[in-house]
Amino acid sequence: MQNTWSRSLPANHDVSGYSLPILETYLYYDGPVIFLTKIGFEKYLVSKVDTLEGGYLLVASSIEDRTIDLLKSNRLSILGALRSGDFIVIECTAELTVRQYWPIKIDSFDQEMLPDPGKPLALDVERVADTADQAEAYFSIRLSGDKLSKDTMSFHHFKKMVDKAYVSVRNLLAPNELRASKSQTYDFKITEPEFGSLVININKPSLPSDEAAKRIFEKDDVTKAYVEQRFWEARRSTMEKLTELKIAAKNGVISDGEMSRLLFLVRDIAPLLPDSTDLYSDIEFISQSNGKQSFLHLDKKDTQTIQRAYSEYTNRPNDFFGKISIINEGSHTVVLKLPVSRDLTCHFSAIDFAKMKLDPRFKTGNLLTVHGVVNERKLRDFIRCESVGLISEPRQDQMSIFD
Repeated sequence: MQNTWSRSLPANHDVSGYSLPILETYLYYDGPVIFLTKIGFEKYLVSKVDTLEGGYLLVASSIEDRTIDLLKSNRLSILGALRSGDFIVIECTAELTVRQYWPIKIDSFDQEMLPDPGKPLALDVERVADTADQAEAYFSIRLSGDKLSKDTMSFHHFKKMVDKAYVSVRNLLAPNELRASKSQTYDFKITEPEFGSLVININKPSLPSDEAAKRIFEKDDVTKAYVEQRFWEARRSTMEKLTELKIAAKNGVISDGEMSRLLFLVRDIAPLLPDSTDLYSDIEFISQSNGKQSFLHLDKKDTQTIQRAYSEYTNRPNDFFGKISIINEGSHTVVLKLPVSRDLTCHFSAIDFAKMKLDPRFKTGNLLTVHGVVNERKLRDFIRCESVGLISEPRQDQMSIFD
């Protein structure tokens, strides 16, 4: 635990009388509140945190041009920028002339006086990354909560959190065809994990070889560009659906209709949802694409709502709708391609299967609605259908949802 800083602690005076030049002002209110200055040969980001008699109390951090660009483009929070370099507290006059200063660790400063986590410069941007690595990552997961220490973490809890993140990332970021693949086929590199919360920043995937890709996607003309695009699409779709999930959970209840639509996304993040033994309660997802940042934060209330709704929904029979891709008469099963690009093996009783065979529409390419409890399996989910499926021919507007 860091010792708490106070003005009574011994200060440095070697730059007393130095007037802080304002290189750029980022926030102004009765004077510069957040601005860029230069001390010696280094640039510093400065934030005014308190008013003193005849002057101000400032906090400042040495900052690199890369970090300045991320801050100005609203991809990095003000707090993240202040945490990026050597941190100092400055007492100065109203004219920004230094009286004295204290080089300290930022965690020893009163955190309530610092900008809120995730707060960007722009007022119309809700929340952004808190570290530069997060801001530039291909995809980032942050697990946070009041029980997590900034200094240490038990090996057990670290492994548990990393294992949860690993399982979910491979579900969330891979095309459907690669979900069951081993790490030798494709993998991700990560930057150094960060504590305080656990932040795992993920770089672009290492793609499967050409031969492996042709076999997995069952196409002879598969290219690296095609596989890469499929990963990009999976990431984009994940962030869009996570946003839908956040909206669905905002009132503390997720309807059956919303859960049905988002079921497989929720199943993908289910390993990450905290249980009573976990130290974290909140989950953050950040994705970068074409210089733009997508940010999604699930707080403790959200994660509890999602977990409760998912458990209730998956433990009772429900309807599932998809396109018939395979009919196996010998095993009385039908494989459905679902709108979420998943496959589902549907098993019927011999009597129900025989009834469906009498319908001329019972053929591949047509649509089928089944009813039952889905059992999760590694390669393809399984449902034991409780009744005859509802068969229909697809309308033109329905076909695009299976692309």
